[in-house]
Amino acid sequence: MHAKSMKRLHTALLLAASVLPLLVLFRLAVTALYASPETDDFCFSYHYAVDGLFGTVALFYKTAIGRILPMVIMTLPAMLSRAIPLDMFIVYPLMMFWSLLAFIAVSACVCNRLWPAIPGSLLLFLSATFAATIGVNAVSFREMFLWLPGIACYLVPAAMVLVVLTELTVNAMAGAQLSTRQIAVLGALCFLAATCNEFTPVWIMAVIGISFAARGFTEFRRHAILGACTLAGFLVLLAAPGNLVRISLYPAGGRIWPSIDGAINYFAFDLMILIGQPTIIAWLGIVATVSIFVMSPKPVRLLPAAVVVIGIPALFLLCSFITFFIAYYATGELLALRARNEIEVFIIASLTISVAGIARFAGQFLPSRPLQMQTAGIILSALLCVHLLGSPTMAILKTERPTFNTFWLESVHRHASIALSGENDIVVPNRTVRPSLLMQEDLTDNPGRLPNDCVAAFYGRKSVIMQPAP
Repeated sequence: MHAKSMKRLHTALLLAASVLPLLVLFRLAVTALYASPETDDFCFSYHYAVDGLFGTVALFYKTAIGRILPMVIMTLPAMLSRAIPLDMFIVYPLMMFWSLLAFIAVSACVCNRLWPAIPGSLLLFLSATFAATIGVNAVSFREMFLWLPGIACYLVPAAMVLVVLTELTVNAMAGAQLSTRQIAVLGALCFLAATCNEFTPVWIMAVIGISFAARGFTEFRRHAILGACTLAGFLVLLAAPGNLVRISLYPAGGRIWPSIDGAINYFAFDLMILIGQPTIIAWLGIVATVSIFVMSPKPVRLLPAAVVVIGIPALFLLCSFITFFIAYYATGELLALRARNEIEVFIIASLTISVAGIARFAGQFLPSRPLQMQTAGIILSALLCVHLLGSPTMAILKTERPTFNTFWLESVHRHASIALSGENDIVVPNRTVRPSLLMQEDLTDNPGRLPNDCVAAFYGRKSVIMQPAP
């Protein structure tokens, strides 16, 4: 077959292979349109209406948390609802939908840097599969994509760190020097990501250290700037008076040896589940297949490749343990699901970069690939995508999907009944469905506790409670 005809065939095969991961992403994105505000969403919306943006951030910084960027993001539904104007129960699911699309765009940027100058059809396939693999393997899909506090505090910094990680490692393996513009952009991302939660700075410093080592410990000033930006953001986070208030709510924390033991056990449990998922194994197989058989080989230097390939997974595993330890030491409790989502993103990204680096290094010593071998590689990669359909998240989605319409109607009915009621003390009926992909906490019969207090304040009512379950 003529070379041009083979290239057209490859394009057609890659577009066909992209259909399945795009279908998975489409189903996940449609699920986001059923999302509804919950707990903290009402608190931030109420305070934005009363105190404005700066007043809300200042209040929570003094009394609860130091996560400045997430606090700004968490007020966005109220901002947009007032600015458009549009009801928050319409704005909120649209924000979840666009947040998922934004993460897909970040995945495309990551794949474009890992595999530069590849055809658009191949980039589409890799980007969609990478994003779908992360999505379906989320420890909690709801807290990763369908709940704004989870997105703001953990998915946003994860996306920023992915960009920093990819940019630094790709340049290091290529032997390219970091430009002033790159340092400015990456420094800003490091600073902002470090303000999002107490764990992300650990990962950023690991990435900077790997980049410095892969360059033979050169370009010290540039890496020092990135480290200083990270430290500055972390200090802004730690300086919040609200941190002391929050820590006081966890008297079980502060014990070193139980924290070490708990961190080891829970981290090992999570890691074994994650790396044993067929979808992740299939994705890494796709990465190796594409890097060796589909792409044209490019020279990769041994020392940078070895540092990146070995160092990133090793350091990221260490960072995972440190994250579990910090959480257990501070609170005496297991790391929250939304924080474990961030770990999942980093582990998959580190394994991806490692496998891609190994495959690219080995590929440069293999003989030239005939077009027929590239065709076989594309077909194999397409077949490996089938595992996405059997993932735990897709299984839950298939089971709970029939309840989504009822959940949405009950959410809108509750919203309208509270907003339009002339009473100050509101009693709402219990839900008939509780899909785990769309909700976790609900109203209780105690008007003085979260989320009842924030819901009542949001609607301007004295109290809002839910009828006890029969």
